[in-house]
Amino acid sequence: TFNAPHSIGYTGGVVAVTDINGDTKPDLLIADGSDSVELFFALGNGDGTFTDIRRVNSFDGVEFALVSDLDGDGIKDVIVGAPDDVIQIYPGRADGTYACMIPLTGGLFIHGGIVADFNGDGKPDLAIANHYGRSVTIFLNQGAFTFLSADVPTGMQANGVTARDLNRDGKIDLVVAMSDGGDNDNYFTEGAAAVLLGRGDGTFDAPVNYDVPRGGWIAVVGDFNRDGIVDIATANRSSIIYDDCGPWRKTWDSVSILAGKGDGTFAPASNFSIGDQTDLDGSADRNQVLSLKTSDLDRDGATDLIVSHGTVLLTRAAGSNRAPVLDVSESWATSDAVLLRAKVSDADQDMVTYTWTSNDGILIGPVPNPCFGSWATPGTHTYTVTVDDGHGHQVSASVSFTVGSGGGSGPALSMIAPADGSTIVSGTPSTITFHVEDPDMALDHWSIDYSPDNGATWNHIAECRNTGQPSGPGVPTSRDESCTWKNPGPASAQAMLVVYAQDTSGTTIGTQATARFAIAPAAGGMPYPWQQQEWTAWRP
Repeated sequence: TFNAPHSIGYTGGVVAVTDINGDTKPDLLIADGSDSVELFFALGNGDGTFTDIRRVNSFDGVEFALVSDLDGDGIKDVIVGAPDDVIQIYPGRADGTYACMIPLTGGLFIHGGIVADFNGDGKPDLAIANHYGRSVTIFLNQGAFTFLSADVPTGMQANGVTARDLNRDGKIDLVVAMSDGGDNDNYFTEGAAAVLLGRGDGTFDAPVNYDVPRGGWIAVVGDFNRDGIVDIATANRSSIIYDDCGPWRKTWDSVSILAGKGDGTFAPASNFSIGDQTDLDGSADRNQVLSLKTSDLDRDGATDLIVSHGTVLLTRAAGSNRAPVLDVSESWATSDAVLLRAKVSDADQDMVTYTWTSNDGILIGPVPNPCFGSWATPGTHTYTVTVDDGHGHQVSASVSFTVGSGGGSGPALSMIAPADGSTIVSGTPSTITFHVEDPDMALDHWSIDYSPDNGATWNHIAECRNTGQPSGPGVPTSRDESCTWKNPGPASAQAMLVVYAQDTSGTTIGTQATARFAIAPAAGGMPYPWQQQEWTAWRP
């Protein structure tokens, strides 16, 4: 758990935590702003507060920022991944300021970076992930801020990169979080964690890819299952996109854990949803993950994970995995659309996958809330979803809708009041009540018209026009509805009412309700069609 946050009065995000001034107190490297980004250090006081501000520079944008003593002078330097595929190095000075920027040319759309010694010469080198370049650029430190560079192809979009000795041979290896497919980074169709084993001379073996959910975005390493062996964790922008009649981002971002075997190979990923898999309508955690960090948050000696925006995953000892709980009761259908809703509660927060089948041949996407047009044929339409938690548990549930065989005849309306042969009073509000039978849930609204002359002419009742409760989930298909006619009239012995149902396009559907009745004149009034009008006699 955490205490209340401390505010330092800046908008932006923390891109690194380090001791920049050597006082053993953690400092913050902050990117402040959005269009024009100010990068600065907030120096820590050791008690969770920060005072002294040291500016680095302004940027059009910051993809990442790293801190390391690149030239061995005992003062930390700042490495910034900036737009235009340039890595900017700011040499640190003893007085807390920075010398002029030294540029390094990266690959196409630099996206993430890490500092490590890749060739064993004691100098910190750089590895930079190039998103559109589909590669990792290695910068070997030659001293005095000079570097030799080489590209390592990854075959997929390289997004985040981290480094560690994965096979215990004393040589630094790389892990790259990767994505591919989709549409201009709005969504992705593939994801992978690539392992590149280091040779100890600054070169690497070809990448070995391990599947993770689509949109692998960030990679970190640590012992996440308490066996003393380095594992991999990735944060994934894994929301599935479907452009249908419902929300277009259907699923959630995720975190994947790949358990290490100690020899540089890894078990298949275990995937956990960052988002709430019961919240089918919210927008949080859908292709939005920005960061993934490690720390022992509860001081139990195990490495935990911190995920944007505000998700904490605490490492626990292995236990029995539990089956998910599935609910499809909120699914519904109308004459225009079918919206299926599979809400999943999983005590282990496993990222579930969805498989739908139907008895009517409709192909349904692997998402919790697919939406599609309504049926062309009468009968019972049944849809079954099976969710899989990836740990041996599969749970299924079905929902059915029955369509009448009346060729789309629509709802049947029948009049309750006024009844045939009854009388209401002109100018006195009168409630019109009728019954609705709408098994196909086709009614969107209804209207009421009246005739004072046995159907020769008709008029709308304004307060009873294009109104009513649409059929849909939670609305009884057999129900009474009503409307108050505020000012009935004129008086008539041959009045008529008609109530008619309409669909979403305003087309009249179903069976109408009618009534023949009388409208009595108000007290002192004239019988229909006589009219009363005051006048003043005029004399010349």
